[in-house]
Amino acid sequence: MFVKDFIDIYITGSNAWFLSSDLATLLTGRYIEIPVLPLSFKEFSAVFTKNKAEIFEDYITYGGMPEVSNILQIDNVQEITPYLTNVYRTILEKDIYKRNKVKSKFDFENIVNFILDCVGNIVSPNNIAETITANGNRIDNETVENYLSVLEDSFLLNKVFRYDIRGKKMLQTLNKFYVADTGFLHAVLGRNAQINRGHILENLVFIELKRRYKEIYIGKVLQNECDFVCKDDKGLIAYYQVSLTVREQKTLDRELAPFSKINNHFPKYLLTVDPEEPTYNGVQQKNIINWLIDN
Repeated sequence: MFVKDFIDIYITGSNAWFLSSDLATLLTGRYIEIPVLPLSFKEFSAVFTKNKAEIFEDYITYGGMPEVSNILQIDNVQEITPYLTNVYRTILEKDIYKRNKVKSKFDFENIVNFILDCVGNIVSPNNIAETITANGNRIDNETVENYLSVLEDSFLLNKVFRYDIRGKKMLQTLNKFYVADTGFLHAVLGRNAQINRGHILENLVFIELKRRYKEIYIGKVLQNECDFVCKDDKGLIAYYQVSLTVREQKTLDRELAPFSKINNHFPKYLLTVDPEEPTYNGVQQKNIINWLIDN
């Protein structure tokens, strides 16, 4: 096949047939991967006339799948959960079970549920295996690691490594996972998803950061953790903390603590649902809705 100059070829398709790993094998050095993410809040909110706070409640609860916004526009909320559940089940059946040797669907879905329920928490294959085994279903670390890799390859989960900010080195253990769209938390966990609302907010921020930055890590600074350390395509760094609210002084002090131990002048942001946007020794507190729309 001959291709004329000034012509771009775009290849799209179902994860079930053509994953990025397949492209890497077939088109080594001859392609650029363009990740497709759910709708941003800015895109999602553009089709509604109600106030941004109401739209944000829908967005954090049901996620940014384009069809979700269509369903909400016709005020048919009861159809959202079945739709998201069907999308989730399709990913499991077509993109995972048909492509991979999953010995036990029961164990696999136990791992998925564990990860979704622990979004925003540091986890390891070892503590996942121990927890599931303690609940009466024996599983080993290697199986857990394999299943987690499968979930990453299917784009359902994103693994985020920890980064030692002071030591300037990657840490290979105790990582975090974030789901591709917060709507899946609602579809799979139902009402229980609201228990960790702060972590759901953190997941939502992670998805937005993927749009804005080339690299994203969990920051470790001495005994503290910075939610996100981000690097853009020019190598510039930004630090983010995420909290539902910091109106209590104890919470504010806790969220600002990691920043006080970072000895550089790169931007530092504290994202909350609070309307106030003060600055603390160079740390900019931003209302999450304003931050999502700003870009």
